Amino acid sequence: MVGGRNIEFYKNIFTTYIDMIDSNEISWDNTINDALRRLSSYYRHQIDLLKGYETNQDKVIEQTKIITGWVNNIGKLIEEMSKLKS
Repeated sequence: MVGGRNIEFYKNIFTTYIDMIDSNEISWDNTINDALRRLSSYYRHQIDLLKGYETNQDKVIEQTKIITGWVNNIGKLIEEMSKLKS
């Protein structure tokens, strides 16, 4: 859950944005870029919470790697979309 909504809700929103960008209905702008940065920030916050709540260090390491991968993917998406914009 993110902000009281499940991740599928946000996935659908981003899919809609990508479709709208592809069809030139909207352009890659600060709104979408900002939304992705906020999602990345949320994931980084989850890592901080995980470190405070999980007592099994192996689980912390495993889950941190997974979430860090999500953060990295968002960064790559922002970078690639920025290339398309210019």
